[in-house]
Amino acid sequence: MGGSELAEMDGGAMECGDTSIFELLEEGLRKSPDEPAVIVMHQPPQHLAELVEVARVSTPRGSQCLSWTFTELHRAACRLASGVMAQGVRPGSTILTLIPNCVEWFAVQWVSALMKLTVVSVDPAAVQEPRRPELESYLRLNPDVILVADREGALAVDRALHAVRTSKQPLRMQLQEDSAEGWRSFLEIGRKGARTHIEVEQLIADAKRDDPERVCQIVYTSGTSSGNPKGCPKTVKLIVNTLLIRAPNDARPGRFVVNTANFRVIAPGFTLTQWVTGGACIMPSESFGPRTTLDAIETHKATYLLLVPSMLYALRDDPSTLSHRLSGVQRVILGGDMITRATMRAAQQLFPDAKIVNSPGMTEGVASFRWPFTDVPVDELPYHGDICPIGEVVPGVKIRLWDHVQGRIVGRGETGEFHICSDRFIDHYLDNAHPEAFYNDASGRWFKTGDLGLLTPRGLLYILGRIKDVIIRGGVNVVPAALEDCINGFTGGQSSVIGTSSAMYGHEPFAVLDTFGGKNEEEVKQRVRDLFGAAYALGGVATLEQLDLDCFPVNSTDKIMKIELQKMVGLYLSKNRPW
Repeated sequence: MGGSELAEMDGGAMECGDTSIFELLEEGLRKSPDEPAVIVMHQPPQHLAELVEVARVSTPRGSQCLSWTFTELHRAACRLASGVMAQGVRPGSTILTLIPNCVEWFAVQWVSALMKLTVVSVDPAAVQEPRRPELESYLRLNPDVILVADREGALAVDRALHAVRTSKQPLRMQLQEDSAEGWRSFLEIGRKGARTHIEVEQLIADAKRDDPERVCQIVYTSGTSSGNPKGCPKTVKLIVNTLLIRAPNDARPGRFVVNTANFRVIAPGFTLTQWVTGGACIMPSESFGPRTTLDAIETHKATYLLLVPSMLYALRDDPSTLSHRLSGVQRVILGGDMITRATMRAAQQLFPDAKIVNSPGMTEGVASFRWPFTDVPVDELPYHGDICPIGEVVPGVKIRLWDHVQGRIVGRGETGEFHICSDRFIDHYLDNAHPEAFYNDASGRWFKTGDLGLLTPRGLLYILGRIKDVIIRGGVNVVPAALEDCINGFTGGQSSVIGTSSAMYGHEPFAVLDTFGGKNEEEVKQRVRDLFGAAYALGGVATLEQLDLDCFPVNSTDKIMKIELQKMVGLYLSKNRPW
């Protein structure tokens, strides 16, 4: 790594993996053939039993939920592959899923590696009528297979297909056995596969040879910052190299709680990682819930999980938390939003025996940083103010911090937009949307993240927030995360700071709190002034109740949607503005 004082770093070369996704999954199958690959707490033990040939389902004695071993998952996937191929679907096709978290989604992931499919998992709520344009945009991808949850979803897709008039007649599948006209149930396709003779060994042999440049996943961003989700086409090479970093040969099998929506990048990324190591994925429910997550940790002996801050606080504040044994958790990964001193402390207090790691990622790419503080207590981490570092770059990654105004790389210790160059990141958005987010130079293809970063002389990177979220108050850059951490520590609750218009300063920070925690508005404002100075003063404070909200508006990964919050604050201020 270079010793330049410019805010740029090169993690060095990484040997790219010359393998396929299925070949990596097969390592987990060989390592743990009779160990659980999936545990789905909200589905009964005998669900889809025919697909795994179980008069004797491998569910642990006394268990009331579905559990498949690696051997059973592979068997089910082979039958499903046979079933869809019998319907004319060929390897290399595209499958669009609009289903909640369930074992069928896990099965699709394995089938897709086996058949070299392109998986497009999207929000099942997209079948609702107000989101019809969004559904039609997904159907314009011309999927060969469409999987929905129920008849209502099937009928919505049929209407959208009629409007779009795609060039294909896709295989239409639904989870429910009571299928709509022209649709097949998931189980029916699996049953057909069990009766259909295909050369499974040849299918497996073909799955081990794949085109590194083939797009194997399309994942959509949440649109939290812009309100406009973008499609991220991920190649085999990108996924393979990510798995090689996340799941090295000496990685020990663990049990990971899959508690985020399956159509966000976290679920497929960590699911594949677990399977490569021979570890299990525990799915507590169709969507995140504190109680079911706590039950998953205790009942099924989860060893690690990923939490965004709002999930962490929901677990902390749930009345049943004290009655659950959480000592088996060995590692808690924090990400998905700004991680601060208060977030790290809250995680350590909730999971006192676990290693707490800040591991940011984005839909466009992950696995870019190493956490060098595994044995450092959370209170002794080198925070920037109260913002937690994200670590050091790893091989295969180059970063720089850029000043757009001056057109230069900033110096270390200065702030600039975080740019990254890595084969574990996409190199374009679907349909070449937002081409300005990417550029080439002599060192490769770069992605402009839109994050404000700071690189220290020793090579530690800090992400200070989204550039769009930075509030410029009278010429001073106010980073919301720093103020939020201050307020959270003062009130004991959760807050979100957004920018509001100001005739005097241009913009001012405005804090939304879930609770005052026994304090009042003036005390919260004074606390911020005391810690940060008058240049960071809050222009206003309101509780969720004052905004007529029961909780913070969040997306499917439980990340606060500041765009929606700004609308509610604007409405609140317009009603309460003195005339």
